[in-house]
Amino acid sequence: MTHRLPTPAQPLKIGTRGSPLALAQAHETRARLMTAFDLPEDAFEIVIVTTTGDRVLDR
Repeated sequence: MTHRLPTPAQPLKIGTRGSPLALAQAHETRARLMTAFDLPEDAFEIVIVTTTGDRVLDR
């Protein structure tokens, strides 16, 4: 089985919630992957995922 590493042209997307803690964890994950695989920062894209629960706060 062959795996391709992410590139700036085809970055790996890291999905996360928008809270400060979740964003910090996503950035830490990206930093560790960059170090482990010797990849540039733009080989990864942090994508904030919102759900209905994030938008509807009165229920």
